[in-house]
Amino acid sequence: MADDVESNSPVVISAKQHPQKVFSGAGKRRATNKIPDDILNDPQLQSAIDELPKNYNFEIHKSIWRIRSTGAQRVALQFPEGLLIYACVISDIIKQ
Repeated sequence: MADDVESNSPVVISAKQHPQKVFSGAGKRRATNKIPDDILNDPQLQSAIDELPKNYNFEIHKSIWRIRSTGAQRVALQFPEGLLIYACVISDIIKQ
């Protein structure tokens, strides 16, 4: 009878506990994401941006900084259908 009790008891199987692996960022360092003051304080650029509506954030300063920092020769712009009316203005700003 004792054998019957032991065979009906639940069997607990536990997986081996492995310590978690922690990967540190020992690779390349990231550049800071601060837009330079010469772009932020450019009066010609600011006057061109002022022509755009204020209720949209087109991030022109950030785009120009990114274009200059990568040395891009060509830039493709993609706009949602409702903002296509501003595409030519923004294109002219970026060309300058």
